[in-house]
Amino acid sequence: MIKPTRKNIILGLIIVAVVLMIWVVTRPRSSNYSYFEVKRGDIVQEVSATGNVTPVQSVDLGFEITGRVNKINVDAGSFVSKGQPLIYLDDSQLSAQLAGAEANLKAQQATLSELQQGTRPEQIKVQIGQVNSASVALNSAKKSLIDALNDSLTKSDDAIRNRVDQFISSPTTQNPDFLFFVNDLQLKNNALWERLGLESAMSSWKSMNAGLSVNSDFDSVVSKTNGYLSQVKSFLDDIASIVNSLTPNNNLSQTTITAYKTSVNTARNNVSLAISNLSGAYSSYSSARSNLTLQQDTLALQEAGTVPDQITAQEAVIQQAQANIDSYKAQLEETILRSPMDGVVTAQNLKVGEIVPLNSIAVSIISNGNFEVDVDIPEADIAKVKVGDSADITLDAYGSSVIFPAHVISIDPGETMVEGVATYKTTLDFDKKESRIKSGMTANIDILTARSTNTLYIPQRDLVSDTSGDYVLLLTSSSSQPQKKLVKVGIKGSDGNIEILSGLSEGDKVINSPQVQ
Repeated sequence: MIKPTRKNIILGLIIVAVVLMIWVVTRPRSSNYSYFEVKRGDIVQEVSATGNVTPVQSVDLGFEITGRVNKINVDAGSFVSKGQPLIYLDDSQLSAQLAGAEANLKAQQATLSELQQGTRPEQIKVQIGQVNSASVALNSAKKSLIDALNDSLTKSDDAIRNRVDQFISSPTTQNPDFLFFVNDLQLKNNALWERLGLESAMSSWKSMNAGLSVNSDFDSVVSKTNGYLSQVKSFLDDIASIVNSLTPNNNLSQTTITAYKTSVNTARNNVSLAISNLSGAYSSYSSARSNLTLQQDTLALQEAGTVPDQITAQEAVIQQAQANIDSYKAQLEETILRSPMDGVVTAQNLKVGEIVPLNSIAVSIISNGNFEVDVDIPEADIAKVKVGDSADITLDAYGSSVIFPAHVISIDPGETMVEGVATYKTTLDFDKKESRIKSGMTANIDILTARSTNTLYIPQRDLVSDTSGDYVLLLTSSSSQPQKKLVKVGIKGSDGNIEILSGLSEGDKVINSPQVQ
């Protein structure tokens, strides 16, 4: 037996150390990494959110006019159909106005019919009679006016010569004077000057009236007569002031003063009556003259026949009358509040007899059994969602086991800020109506935004990105070290996996959460 030497022991230890070092360097290192073998399967991408059930339509209704409530047909909870009358306002005044407008239309249509038929001979005959009657009435009015003109002259002459001249000396001369003393010298001189002027006026007046006939220019005659009457009235007013200021003295008794006052008052009353009678007679004359002109013009039109312009004008009148009827009918329709859709009344706020304020909410309605879901989706997910995407909805009221299929029908283009985050209102429609669905219920929504079947996938956490693109660290049999492998990815699944479109094969070993160990 060979006894080991110190030298041999050291050599043996060196050999063992070298062998260990070679083994450490050359040993397989794959067991030092956790990895995932690339698999094939289905990838489903979903966007989940929480929203609320809302009616497809909900409206608040009110009257466009104010008025008193006359009748109410519904209460909260009532089922209504499209076009159904809900509430009536009092329409009695509008109904009366409509009836009047319809009567006016019939009258205007009758007038048009007459114009289109032309004037009948018997109508012309009747109109000739109207002209003759108007001519007789005018002649009678002229005669009455002549009587009033002559009466004005007579009463004025009596007032001056019989009632006043009895206490004026030499009244028809250039130097008339009162038979008594007048304190007011200015008033006395005015009265005597007026008496002097009236002498000439009365002469002209008599000459004018002497030539009166039914052919006179009555406008001119009446105008002049009113001027003469104005002179007489002014004179009598001054005389009354003088007589009323008289006081008894040795030469003038109270009896005489009273007689003078009575005489002057009678004169003034007679002249005032003459002025009034003349005004009435002239007014009657003017009316009779106008009526004769009207009847003559009407006869001339009837004899000339209907002209096209008259028919056109009457047709325009009828159109206006019809427009009035249409306007009243439209206003009457505004007194009836109707349902714009089939639905359920959720609120009714009026009472019979109440005055309805303008544009106040009278009735609220939601669509009957037709609901949708509104949900706000954050901007991070909205790019994945498109109109038509299918969805599974669960309602808190029935638990997560009851699924209501639905689909996306609209996405608002504008954002809505919710707690500082930009979101986009998205609306989903249930695939079929369900009596269990109620307005206001909380809805949990899973929108299927993409799906790939029989595709390669890895956990999304195993994917790494840098400036070169997306890659994984791959274990291969040809190398003891992980190899960087660029990949092209597809959709991201809701379960945390991601689709691999290229770069890997089924069974490849991808390092988990790539960290070289």
